[in-house]
Amino acid sequence: MYGVYHIQQLIGELRGEAYNLTNTVVFSNPNTTCCWVTNASTGAINYNNFAVITGTASTQRYSEVGGYLRF
Repeated sequence: MYGVYHIQQLIGELRGEAYNLTNTVVFSNPNTTCCWVTNASTGAINYNNFAVITGTASTQRYSEVGGYLRF
């Protein structure tokens, strides 16, 4: 975003920048721990979170605005 404004002897400029404006999520790689364990007493199977995505690798939303006035 960029704008220049003229008022008689004054010149003003206003600039703005934004990074990750839409806040798009980038997921981490899934857990690759293989092998499962079967509970002998209940028969339940625990897959140790195999192929589960537990986090994100994206950056935060960041914006900045700056300007100057010349006379």
